[in-house]
Amino acid sequence: MSFRSPEQLSRDEPSLARQERTFNKRTVQEWLAGAVAKLEDAKRGANSGPTRMDAAYDVLLYCALALFASKGFRITSSPGHHVVALEGMAHLLNLSQSVFDEMDAVREWRNRKYSAAFFVNDRDVKDAIDCARQSLSRTESWFQRNHPDILRA
Repeated sequence: MSFRSPEQLSRDEPSLARQERTFNKRTVQEWLAGAVAKLEDAKRGANSGPTRMDAAYDVLLYCALALFASKGFRITSSPGHHVVALEGMAHLLNLSQSVFDEMDAVREWRNRKYSAAFFVNDRDVKDAIDCARQSLSRTESWFQRNHPDILRA
């Protein structure tokens, strides 16, 4: 599968991804700070498994939102927006299909919980945290290479 860029997604899926009129450095920084905080929540063993899974997924989503925002795009709240966010992230980070599939598995777990499939085992939590940690690391590296100015206060 060839992943679409934020630009392509905004053309193909205008109800899900939209170009912004202005670029806001602070918004990007807040998404990244939120991702860091959520990773800490996911790693905190005192939290329940479902809470840790939600936090791990939020890391993925916040990274995607930061990446989109850095390119001048935003994700809407229309149905399907999470898939579009992860696809654009996969494009920008040049991820393999297998890495995207790992991210998508965490997203699918998140969606299953809304249909009473709330059970999570220790392996699910570990895998989700590993995926979140790697995604945040890749996102931070991408910003260091492509927009180091955004990371400065």
